[in-house]
Amino acid sequence: SIGGQFTTVEGILTTLKSPLTTIIIPYSSGDSEKLNSDQNQRTSFLNDISAILTGDKFVTIASDDPASNCYLQNICAPEPDPQ
Repeated sequence: SIGGQFTTVEGILTTLKSPLTTIIIPYSSGDSEKLNSDQNQRTSFLNDISAILTGDKFVTIASDDPASNCYLQNICAPEPDPQ
């Protein structure tokens, strides 16, 4: 859980990517230096997040919130979002 935040989609992705890049992924293989398919998948996943953040990859984000604690707002409405 990333806790309660007032943020953007970009902020959520950055919040998720940061610990994956610096803490979780570098130590997920133990002391093995050999790249394996799991490490390649993790690296590919991080590259995908980076591509989404830079706008090079387009995605649809589905919010599944069983506790109904999320609120999504278009702050530009009714005008189109310039981003």
